[in-house]
Amino acid sequence: MSINNNNMDDKNELIKETIKDIFNLIKIEADVSIYSNKEDNLVANIKTEEAGSLIGQKGANLEALQHIIRLVVNKKQKDSQAFFSIDINNYKKDRSDLLLALAQSSAQRVVSEGVSLMLQPMPSFERRIIHLALSQYPEIISESVGEKDNPRIIIKPKP
Repeated sequence: MSINNNNMDDKNELIKETIKDIFNLIKIEADVSIYSNKEDNLVANIKTEEAGSLIGQKGANLEALQHIIRLVVNKKQKDSQAFFSIDINNYKKDRSDLLLALAQSSAQRVVSEGVSLMLQPMPSFERRIIHLALSQYPEIISESVGEKDNPRIIIKPKP
């Protein structure tokens, strides 16, 4: 059991140090903490005053930064893949809470009014949160539609 904890500690430290190294290179001050979220996934939350430019419009820069950090960590780790996500100033966590509330209110509206709803375009990680939340409602169906740059979710009553 302690071997697993040591491996986890080593992985956490590698992720943390990699993030700090990258942020030092781009001359941005940041504090990094690592925790497990509700789904028991590893999350590295970065606290910084440069959050706006690092997150970008609709989280696009954050997704790109996460991709780069994962590549660097996994290249350093060699023996196995490290699965984790990056958050900045709890942006994804806060956005997730907002999306869960949106999914719930949208589902209730579709069920009570019997209408279909189309949500605003959103990135894949946000659509996943909505789809998972909506899967708890047996009276509705949700699907992603639209082009690559403009994917939306449609929520419909089940026929």
